[in-house]
Amino acid sequence: MKSILQACSILLLVNCSNFLSPKTVRWGDRWGGPKIMVPRESVNSLKVGEETEASVIGRLSDAFYSRLSLDPPFPYPYRGHYYPVDLRILYRGATAYVEQRDSITSYVAGEHQYLGLYFFRGKLKFYSLHYEARDPQRNRLVLSRESTAEMADWSNRSAELVPYAGCVAYHYETRVLGQSPKRADNAGSHSCPIDAPDFEQRLREDGYFERLKDGYSVQQWRSAREEGGWADQDGKIQRDAQNN
Repeated sequence: MKSILQACSILLLVNCSNFLSPKTVRWGDRWGGPKIMVPRESVNSLKVGEETEASVIGRLSDAFYSRLSLDPPFPYPYRGHYYPVDLRILYRGATAYVEQRDSITSYVAGEHQYLGLYFFRGKLKFYSLHYEARDPQRNRLVLSRESTAEMADWSNRSAELVPYAGCVAYHYETRVLGQSPKRADNAGSHSCPIDAPDFEQRLREDGYFERLKDGYSVQQWRSAREEGGWADQDGKIQRDAQNN
């Protein structure tokens, strides 16, 4: 361990790989870890714009699934604009129950939860919650109205359970770790425009660089239930009529 720390000090601690992670990450980051369900009341208690990483972990748990420090920051699309994010923490959890039919015992998924937390300059800026619960009538998991409201549109156009997860991973591998785009595990990830020739110009026109320089605040999406909800019809999530 002493030799590892000495090597890290030579290479600069922030750029040293965490050999305890299943994938290459910077020291202090994590890519794949424990899986826990975060209580909904704990999510509701988060104070966007005020919470620090330490206060969020203290409020929720240190058993997060992944932690990615993003330097340079990732331009995250949110509410129609791009916002710099320099830290993403992800909690991932699931529950199951025992079902018995015709003397056969099986385990059935009851809930799935993916909670993404997005920080900039030490403050929690916004979060996303993908929460699925089993519908007993259809006997399958469906996206719950307890999810943050943007998950309806996102789930209709992407198979990713965490918005822009592949793009964030690709940014981390190529921009943060310096891997070749061809070698990156998430090369070719859909919904990821950061390699587009005109992307910097799009950021400039959007006002991204002003947010990067001066900081920002953005309105947090509430749960779909609070925002007006949506209806799940024939396997595709639809906005309720009042929200069309």
